[in-house]
Amino acid sequence: MKKIFWIMGAVILLAGCSVQKDTTKEQVTSEPSDMAVIYNCQSQEVKVDFNNAVEPQTAQLFFTGKVHENVILPLVMSASGAKYSDGVVTFWTHQGEATLMMESDGKNIICTQQNMTADEPVITDGNGNAVMPGCKTWFDGCNTCTVSDDGKLSCAKKYCAPELMQKARCMDES
Repeated sequence: MKKIFWIMGAVILLAGCSVQKDTTKEQVTSEPSDMAVIYNCQSQEVKVDFNNAVEPQTAQLFFTGKVHENVILPLVMSASGAKYSDGVVTFWTHQGEATLMMESDGKNIICTQQNMTADEPVITDGNGNAVMPGCKTWFDGCNTCTVSDDGKLSCAKKYCAPELMQKARCMDES
């Protein structure tokens, strides 16, 4: 009887295990796209391509000057903003600022988003999506946001599991 329970327990344990394919390696590119968001991280410029349209959602970081190797990070759960981490490098964005944490350096670097032009600042939502210029009502994939006249983004704070995230878009009527 004990042997039957042991075998059933092993089958249940194995049934609960699954191997998920890591698709982040397939998404790696050698150069940032034209849509990359640029952050000034102290003396380091970091270009970031956010890929929120696929699973797993990722951020690929391109370091200028090759101080660090380019890296692609999967989205991980966070209380606010968008946090991407592989356990060694973490990039956490929130309202135009980001924190870059690198285990090898042992310090947190505060990054500020660089504006594309002085006339048209780039606004990103908490998930790293660039808000379309002129948009007044933005959907970040989970929450509805309002863009104020001075370029500040104000969003609802509802949490969405990564599998429930939708494509970010401007909700203004055209």
